[in-house]
Amino acid sequence: MKYFSRITVPFTGPGAAGLIETILTDKYKEHQLLWELFPGSPDATRDFLFRQEIRPDRLIYYVLSGRLPQAERPGWIVETKSYSPNLRSGQRFLFSIRVNPVVKRRDDNNHQVRHDVVMDTKWKLRHDDKTIPDRQIIQESGRAWLERRSVDGGFILDGSRFRADAYVKHVARKGQPANKLVEYSTLDMRGLLTITDPTPFLSTLHSGIGPSKAFGCGLLLIKPV
Repeated sequence: MKYFSRITVPFTGPGAAGLIETILTDKYKEHQLLWELFPGSPDATRDFLFRQEIRPDRLIYYVLSGRLPQAERPGWIVETKSYSPNLRSGQRFLFSIRVNPVVKRRDDNNHQVRHDVVMDTKWKLRHDDKTIPDRQIIQESGRAWLERRSVDGGFILDGSRFRADAYVKHVARKGQPANKLVEYSTLDMRGLLTITDPTPFLSTLHSGIGPSKAFGCGLLLIKPV
């Protein structure tokens, strides 16, 4: 059983200003605050995906979890329903996802290193003495990355409806104590997809796509066409 929650965090109220500043500047703390909504298993592996949206007067979190959120936090509004989509081959959905799209390459010391696909494409273009507008790089490299994952993910993309934007580089602290710096990038993608195999597609919905899920990446949001 999975649960889908919409969590509203208003910008006003007692202590809200400091909390919002913490959430927006400390991605590790943001993850901790959401995890605290699922008490009782402090040693459990993270079993939720989330996506943050910033609105003019509040934050919205969409959370897919294996457990019901149970803890309460003053001012937060938590709305939850069970999540059991009825899926079939050929079914089409509008989708939205925030991802950390990376490729792995070996450095000069034969160590495997992650590179985000945008910077990786720019490096290749410089190496080949070519120039392409950043917007085109983001669009094309993002689509190619997601198409590679769709093969095993049980879906295909409608290329004409695909959009990738909001490319952002982040630096976060990770670990306990949070003293390890982590650099990663995010890209927002949206468009139209068609299910080719419901079983792996459901697994994709449950497990998300790509790395950095602790920082709000990977949750595939869908809406029937």
